[in-house]
Amino acid sequence: MGSTLHVDSRGNLGVFEFQDLPFTPVRFFWIFGTPDGQGRAGHGHRICSQFIFSQQGEIDIAVTKPGGQLLKITLGPGDSFHLPPMHWLDLVSFSRDSVLGVLASHAYDRDEYIESKLEFEQLTS
Repeated sequence: MGSTLHVDSRGNLGVFEFQDLPFTPVRFFWIFGTPDGQGRAGHGHRICSQFIFSQQGEIDIAVTKPGGQLLKITLGPGDSFHLPPMHWLDLVSFSRDSVLGVLASHAYDRDEYIESKLEFEQLTS
């Protein structure tokens, strides 16, 4: 959905078609230069949807859905994942060259984060 990777002798071209997204992005951020063994995220969002995608390299992610179901996914270049609100995200590991892009449905608001796994479990069980 939304993300396409074109590879030929001239190099790689990644494309994201916004009309295919389930929300209108209002914020974009990216994560790169993550040290070996360092995870990121470890939180959920109350109202923000995110579309996360690998722009380069591989990123291992773990998503806990409401009710506790755990999804483990490896995103490679051009791969993407829609993260709805009320899901818990752990960015588990990054390849050395990885660049992770995130399109978010809302502007940054620290108050809408769920930072405790216990609180997340209470809210979603």
